[in-house]
Amino acid sequence: MALHDSDLLVVGIDLGMTRTGVAYSWNRRPFKIIQTWPGGPDRLPRARDGKVPTTLMYKEGDTEGGGDLQQWGFGCDFNQPRVEWFKRYLDPQVLQAFQIANPTEAYTSEAIARFYKDFLANLYDHLKWVIRSQDGNWRRAKVEFLFSVPSTFKSPAISEKYLRYIEEAGFGRGGPNHTVEISLTEPEAAAVYTVTESARGYQPNEILIVVDSGGGTTDLCIFEMTGTLEQPSFNEMLPVNGIDIGSTNIDLAFQRLVLDRMQRAGLDVTDNPDWKMINSDEYEVQKCNFGTPGSQTPYISIRVPTLPDDYTNDAFGISRGRMLFTSDDFKSLFDPQIIAIESAIRAHLDTFGRIHSQKQVNHLVLCGGLGSSAYLRTELSQRLITGSPHDRARRMEILVSDDPQLAVMKGLVIDRLKKLETGQPVLRIRRARISYGILSAVPYDPKYHEGEEVVTDPVDGRQYANNMIKWIIKKGDRITPNKLIDLHKWTTAYNPGETVRIKSDQIVISHAEEYELPESLLDSGVEHLCEITSDFSRVRDRELKAAYKPRTWHQLRGELYYLLEYDVKVLLGPADIKFQLWFKGRRYENEDQSLSLQWVEDSRSDAELRQRRLRRIRGVHQMVNIQ
Repeated sequence: MALHDSDLLVVGIDLGMTRTGVAYSWNRRPFKIIQTWPGGPDRLPRARDGKVPTTLMYKEGDTEGGGDLQQWGFGCDFNQPRVEWFKRYLDPQVLQAFQIANPTEAYTSEAIARFYKDFLANLYDHLKWVIRSQDGNWRRAKVEFLFSVPSTFKSPAISEKYLRYIEEAGFGRGGPNHTVEISLTEPEAAAVYTVTESARGYQPNEILIVVDSGGGTTDLCIFEMTGTLEQPSFNEMLPVNGIDIGSTNIDLAFQRLVLDRMQRAGLDVTDNPDWKMINSDEYEVQKCNFGTPGSQTPYISIRVPTLPDDYTNDAFGISRGRMLFTSDDFKSLFDPQIIAIESAIRAHLDTFGRIHSQKQVNHLVLCGGLGSSAYLRTELSQRLITGSPHDRARRMEILVSDDPQLAVMKGLVIDRLKKLETGQPVLRIRRARISYGILSAVPYDPKYHEGEEVVTDPVDGRQYANNMIKWIIKKGDRITPNKLIDLHKWTTAYNPGETVRIKSDQIVISHAEEYELPESLLDSGVEHLCEITSDFSRVRDRELKAAYKPRTWHQLRGELYYLLEYDVKVLLGPADIKFQLWFKGRRYENEDQSLSLQWVEDSRSDAELRQRRLRRIRGVHQMVNIQ
């Protein structure tokens, strides 16, 4: 099919911890999945779900990203050192924890940036080739690239960084009508797919939990069905949440099991047999099939690639070059992850019960690679239904989504198509995942502001406690997509003729619950998100409000000054935040960038802030004057 100027191509991209998938739709037609990947035909067992491994291979086995990129995806030699499982380290706090735990082996932030951009650039080139090979005019078409993020990426600064890497890799730059957006979190996208494509059909007012368990994370979304069976929609009842548990935890446990046996048997492990085994199709098939009726065999047998075929050691479960595992061995790999997932579900239900004490959850739907596991479903059913049901889920049934491994990328496309069709997204109401506040000065009261920074206003001469927090959006607040939220109204004084009118505002975030929100920047549990710089230099004095300072005894009237009154409004997305500047009731925008942002990726490591908190604890007062 040829693409024309008026054509619309919607592309949903799910960059996963272990595999990445792409779905797309032309002109609102049924979507397709990219299933042809470079190097894929020779690795059919791993290519069965239509996804490509999120894997890179650099020259001479470099795993730091310093050398030349040789291969990506299926093109990588799965018996050679390569880069994988790097997705979660986009979060600077996760990366920092990894660096502390593994000081000699951990990636740098520069390496993570290169991994993302190298993989995304190759992904972009391939999907562009796929589309153009179908006689499409790539550059002239309107193309929307839709991405998702896991719910564990809570700070919008992470999404902003991800979006920057996406664009630097080429997305959105292939034509004048190409755009890029992080449109949903992964559990939200999986929920969209679940409610719109399930053959079962969910009734209005039914309550569902979607559990999207993939390679690196398990994300949860609890929501209530609205709309109709023909046009389903839903409202979130809690903020989406997630934990760093996925199938890679099972792989790591398998590696430890293999290494332990081989080392106790006195076998050479310098050639990384454990790593090669978890990357074999044989292991992948056994892991995915575990718990199905056909998998009930006395032993699971997996070849050890570094052993000869005639090697046997019965004491350590090795026969003819193959390592034998019992069902209990494999249960020991799965069970710790299942316990963690069950705990996360119960915690989500606990929070749900405190807020919605009279409601019951009707369905729990599993999605994702690990979510497709028969053993996971069986165990969760035993633990949550027949074993010890939760008070808010006594009649809950556990289901597996259709195409669970493809739910996220399909959900991204479906949500956009539904919005084009009806004017409304499938997800009508979301819940704020974190709290957003703005730093401000409040009248100083020594009883409440001990240790705070104190400033003196040059206009009214009063003292103010600086860096106090006004919370505008609180965790759990109902958020209507694409609806502007008033962040703050500001009034700033300027002297006559003062033409440089630039004001900076500090935006902060907190993951704390509403009843625990900090009141000051110096409290724990608050992080800098970004600095907003507003430039009103083009506004003339006559557009401002005139005012006068208090007169002295020898003055007929106090000194003239001008008040600049403006608003900062925000659009809060599922994983990002956009700011707008408003002046005199309308959006204020100039070609000279009247509003600019400076993102802070990890303010909790800021040494200056830590020192200020320490000084506050010691009761040191700092008095400064506004210049």
